[in-house]
Amino acid sequence: MKKILVLGATGLLGAPLSIFLTQQGYDVIRQGFRSRADYQADLRDRLETEKLLNNVNPNFIINLIALTDVDRCEEDPHMAYMLNVRPVENLLPWLATHPSVKLLHISTDLVYDGAGPHKENDVTLRNFYAFSKYCSEQVALRINACVLRTNFFGKSLIPNRFSFSDWLIYSLKQKSPIKLFTDVYFSPLSIETLQKMILLVVENHRPGVFNLGSHNGMSRCDFGIMLANHLKLGLQNVTFALSSDVNLKAYRPTDMRVDCTLFETTFGVKLPTLSEEIKCLREG
Repeated sequence: MKKILVLGATGLLGAPLSIFLTQQGYDVIRQGFRSRADYQADLRDRLETEKLLNNVNPNFIINLIALTDVDRCEEDPHMAYMLNVRPVENLLPWLATHPSVKLLHISTDLVYDGAGPHKENDVTLRNFYAFSKYCSEQVALRINACVLRTNFFGKSLIPNRFSFSDWLIYSLKQKSPIKLFTDVYFSPLSIETLQKMILLVVENHRPGVFNLGSHNGMSRCDFGIMLANHLKLGLQNVTFALSSDVNLKAYRPTDMRVDCTLFETTFGVKLPTLSEEIKCLREG
């Protein structure tokens, strides 16, 4: 049985992914900072990282560790480096001596800006979060990792932590005032589809950088409208706005739609449209 070490296994993606991979018959070892993690090693520390890897001795590593708060990264670039880059740097010495162990590193679509959909070489870094994630990719590629630039939505399993779709559903049901941006575009996958694609990579590892998203991306505004219609929720509390209307500490890209042709051709799969992904979403 292949032993998979999931780093950051108690986060929005790590929690459901760990369950999913276990259901597929893998021996999943979870690293994180919550009680349900098997190990709580701090991967900012090289010695702790080495000890963890020696104890687990995995066949495959999935790295989900990240500081994803864009504004916090802008305020504290050192912390962005320590959480987004340093853990990958600390994996390298051990992986260099264990060449049969493969690494899957999860990155972000925020490395893109300008008119999309973007191919993998269309990188434009606009904030410290994107810069730190791009740096982490370059480190991971030194040991032939598979890097997936992705975005996702779906039901969070983490108490008091919402995904974008969770926040939308909650706000719509509570009739809380919300703004939806008409000028910010993306092409995320559902957590369910993303899990399946990660499994595909685990079983057919290929090194390199790959976009992983849905076809026919849309604005966050249209996403919210389609989601509300799908779940039969009213839009009375929604106003439409431009991203420039909101004063944020860090600049956000306005078009993060991705071209996933390389992933599809490399792994022999056809990815869904964003409309199809929304229609599969359930409240519970």
